[in-house]
Parts: sequence; C-alpha cells; structure tokens
Amino acid sequence: MKRATRVLVPLAIVLALASCQQVFTSSLGAWAARDLSIPADLSAADTLDLAGQAVEDGDAALAEALLPALEANLEAATPGTAAYDELSAAAAETVVIATGISEAITTVITLIPFEEIMAAGGAAIVIDPDTVTAIDAAIAAIQVGADATAILEALVLDPGAATADQLVLAAMATLVVANPGLSLGAMLEDPATATYTVDPLTQSLLDAALAQASSYPGDSGLYDMLGPYLGVTP
Repeated sequence: MKRATRVLVPLAIVLALASCQQVFTSSLGAWAARDLSIPADLSAADTLDLAGQAVEDGDAALAEALLPALEANLEAATPGTAAYDELSAAAAETVVIATGISEAITTVITLIPFEEIMAAGGAAIVIDPDTVTAIDAAIAAIQVGADATAILEALVLDPGAATADQLVLAAMATLVVANPGLSLGAMLEDPATATYTVDPLTQSLLDAALAQASSYPGDSGLYDMLGPYLGVTP
C-alpha cells in the first residue's frame, strides 16, 4: 500500500494548471448519449480521422466505440514507423477520453477549492458533503475496459509518440479502477488515513511515462510536475 497524501495536494494543483494548458478538451461528454458501432477493421486513415474528432469534441462515446479499431490498427502497424507513431499518439489520446478520466478531472477541477488546498500546505481541509459526493461520483464513473486495457498494454511495450502526459492520465484511470471505492473527497478531508495500491499496469504506464519524459521533455509538463510525487521523476 502507498500513502496517497503525497499525491493529492500537488495533483489538484497540477490539474488546475493542466486545464489552462488545454490538456483536456472543453466539451467533455457532450455526445455521451449516442449509441455508436464502429467496425474493428476500419481503415487506419478513417480511424485516425474519427479519433481526432473524438478528442477534439471530448466525445467519450465515439472514443470508446473507436477503441477496437485503434487496437487493431495499432497492432498491425510496425513500431518505429511514422504510421505507428501516429496511431500510438491517437490511441493514447482516445483512451484518455474513453475511460472518463478527462471528464472526471474536469469535475474535480471545477469543485476542489484550490486556494484553500494550497494555503493548507498539505494539511487536511474541510470539504462540504455535496462536493465530496460529486467528486466521488465522477471518480466512480471512470472505467478501463478490455479494449482500453489492450491498447495501454501495447503502449507500455512501445509508447511510440504517446506523450508522458497522456500516459500519466491513463495511469490515473487504471489506478482508480484498481482501487474500487477510491474517494478523493475522503482523501482530501483526512489525508493521513488514505491509502491506495499501485497495480502492475499503472506502474508500467508510469515507467513508460518516465521514458517518454526523458526522451521528449517538451511534451511532459503535467508529468514533470506530478512525477516527484509518484517517485518516478527523470
């Protein structure tokens, strides 16, 4: 078990800064009610076009529907090629949208009193019950299905052009799924008692993020800020 205390306060600050840097889209969940069916044998070009649309719109339903096609095309591409790099970057971005981590973070950014957290300097703060409930509901909505897992496992083996930031966001999603009942609200209210388990996939994603941050420092602003609290700073 690892203490969550070291992660939470800086994470809240990082997420606020990340929102200013447009790490997340501005229209998250806008199309979530649609029922989409996309064939897994969709061409790479069409898959990339739709992935770009899903990321631009923050379209979680489209992103999730695209995962089988992204997985198939990523598997078919040769690592080290331009095609693989393009698909790996698109796959990482799309998984982040599909898992719901982007929308959850947007909710957290909206609700957490950052000024109060910063002023507390790591001490516990009081958050009203409605805010805690809303934050925990957003966290509970995060999911990492079989298709997303397969893509993330492929990216761990060869991240291609997936950025450190994207891999960190994916790791946040897998961490939540690996710790059912994780309550960010409760952690912020009583950091000393909050614990969580880092599962193998989450750790592998963080390790891959470390490698990407070392290779592409210009693409790792979120990772560089969060890394010290995860113990994986380059």
